[in-house]
Amino acid sequence: MKAFLTSPNRPGAERSKMIIRNNILNNLKLEQAKLSGSTLMLDDFISISRHSNLGLFQRLVKDITPDSVFDNVCLKPLYKSEDQELSLVWLKNEIPVESHSEHLESIFILEGSCDCDIGGVSIQLEEGGYIQMPLHVPHKIISTSKKPVKAILSLVKVSN
Repeated sequence: MKAFLTSPNRPGAERSKMIIRNNILNNLKLEQAKLSGSTLMLDDFISISRHSNLGLFQRLVKDITPDSVFDNVCLKPLYKSEDQELSLVWLKNEIPVESHSEHLESIFILEGSCDCDIGGVSIQLEEGGYIQMPLHVPHKIISTSKKPVKAILSLVKVSN
């Protein structure tokens, strides 16, 4: 059994190596990332995942504040290209039911907590929590904290 588990050729080993490599590369990009310009944008897209480094993301966006007055959602773009978007978002109440067919939506919670209803399944997220919404599945997000939920929102276009 030990030989199987430590074998570089075991099923899933290549996927594990890829995940570890991508996490290392994303953390390096995040450590070196600087927001620049009057709109505070990143020069490069940084993927989010359940392995994202909470402290590095919090440090990157610590000086960005929401608009002094906003109804429910305040969104500050951090990166935008034809195929990828990364934003800092604050949510006071809820995002109504929506679904996506052209892009994968992921969120990584920096502060606060929320409930995500995804196709009728409720998932609670707190600081450091991550979720990716499946394509074509109705979902909504409800803030459950006293202060607005602060999160990184990623939208990545899927190829047809």
